[in-house]
Amino acid sequence: MKVDRKELILEAARTSFAMNGYKGTTMETVAKIAKVGKGTIYTFFTTKEELLISILQKRIIDMKAIADEAFESNGSFIERAHKALYGVLDLRRWHKILATLISEAREHRNPELVTIIDRVDSAVISYIQVKLEMMMEQGLIKTCNTEFIAFMLYRLYTNILFEWEKDHPAFTEKEIANMVELLFEKGLSK
Repeated sequence: MKVDRKELILEAARTSFAMNGYKGTTMETVAKIAKVGKGTIYTFFTTKEELLISILQKRIIDMKAIADEAFESNGSFIERAHKALYGVLDLRRWHKILATLISEAREHRNPELVTIIDRVDSAVISYIQVKLEMMMEQGLIKTCNTEFIAFMLYRLYTNILFEWEKDHPAFTEKEIANMVELLFEKGLSK
């Protein structure tokens, strides 16, 4: 059976990033975990940043699939947005690698890592903006600044799941949905 070395390297990198964070992961560490020579890694990835971006691109594809399913479902704008945002952020929270990297980016303000995490956040916000524009065109929401609303919704959910829960008991998905619906009931919802 032929071993897919690139996939082996990506799995080793995921393991290292999850355990050691961005700063603690080196190409040498990844090579040891993958049981390949360091040179083998460089045949596929020229930098640690490129390796991490490759891993995160897969996560973005997973997040997009969850959001697509939510936005294509039936329900009000708020119900769809909640299902999409909660699903995407729940995926982020449970993927150890993302949780470790987000924590490291916040605590240590590693400029390379902050840039990478910002790219992921921008991709998610842009995606939400596109969905908002589509729903606005369909008459499902009022005319609004979709870029601002996408940013606000994303930050609202990230803060609920990552900041609020540091010092407070976690809300259930239903509790979050009810509060967000209450917040937007007289705003975007028709």
